[in-house]
Amino acid sequence: MQRYFLNRPLGTRIHIEEADVIHHIKDVMRMQKGEEIVLCDSEETCYAARIDAIGASRVVCERLYRVKTAKHPLDITLGMALVRRVPFEWTLEKAVELGARAFIPVECARNVVRLDKKAEKKHERFNRIAKEAAEQCHRDDVMTVHRARALDEIDAEAYDHVLFAYEEESEATLKHILSPIEKRARILVLIGPEGGFTEEEAAMLVSKGAQPFSLGPRILRSETAAVYSLSAMSYESELNHS
Repeated sequence: MQRYFLNRPLGTRIHIEEADVIHHIKDVMRMQKGEEIVLCDSEETCYAARIDAIGASRVVCERLYRVKTAKHPLDITLGMALVRRVPFEWTLEKAVELGARAFIPVECARNVVRLDKKAEKKHERFNRIAKEAAEQCHRDDVMTVHRARALDEIDAEAYDHVLFAYEEESEATLKHILSPIEKRARILVLIGPEGGFTEEEAAMLVSKGAQPFSLGPRILRSETAAVYSLSAMSYESELNHS
């Protein structure tokens, strides 16, 4: 069933007045009275709902039953270096699909892309991409997209574990690191730009308690490294905590 997020509590009788949701129901999906959809509320609870009326500025639904979805065993935040728009937005979308809880655009020394005057509009676009991806992959929450920040501005103490992909690391792998990590641990995984983190950045991260990890013998593009890391973390954590 098609899924929509409404940032408020949902009663048994639901009046949808959000213009983007109404447009999608009426004009994109061309739904009719009697069809069922899934609505998720501000508490990350989702319900099946039946469309009872479709008007010009309102869709009225009847709440039916709760829809259960499985949460990721780990609370993962992906910190992604700013790269070109297409691969960056693709990575953002895949982070949603792979269960990341939050996303931080990060400015690093070797970034090709820099923060500019359009940062606020870009942030709005990133949030829209995250919401649409969450609807598509049937999540019960929308991944939080934080505003971009410099690498040294990230608060490592906000997480139980901070990991960063580093090409100079040859021994520690995600499988080795994740084995003892507890369920629902707050993990920040950092992916650098093309060219990777500088030695100075790596030293700074280690001084904050971060742990480098290897992605194997091949050098990966930033977007590939991000998806590889999230996929490996999903596999290892879901296998270990199933």
